[in-house]
Amino acid sequence: MINLLYVLIGLISGFTVGMIGLGGDILLIFLLLLCEVPMPSVIASVLFIQLVPQSLPGLLIYNDQNHFKLGMSILIAFGSFIGITYGSQIATRYKISEKTSYSIMTGILILCLSFTIYKTWLGTSSPNR
Repeated sequence: MINLLYVLIGLISGFTVGMIGLGGDILLIFLLLLCEVPMPSVIASVLFIQLVPQSLPGLLIYNDQNHFKLGMSILIAFGSFIGITYGSQIATRYKISEKTSYSIMTGILILCLSFTIYKTWLGTSSPNR
């Protein structure tokens, strides 16, 4: 039964990634924590599914519509590779507490929510994007 729950969590997060590009991190982490999966296992699982299964199908579809920018994406991937390497080393070497992980996640979510509220109700969409 728990395996079916994990498949359902993957289905939900994958669906939202495909629709709005959000879910792989935020929604997946939330759902796994609700299932009482320990934070280090949640992080490792999120990193694993972002390798291919959660990204490649959507990338291929968006590429067909000419939305994929290879140069920009390579630069982001390069920075992300370095950031993930150091972030993972810090989290595992210094045993970052769950409270600290939650605090960092909360700060990021508040920042994202503030930006989304601004863009949705107060800001204007950029015509060039």
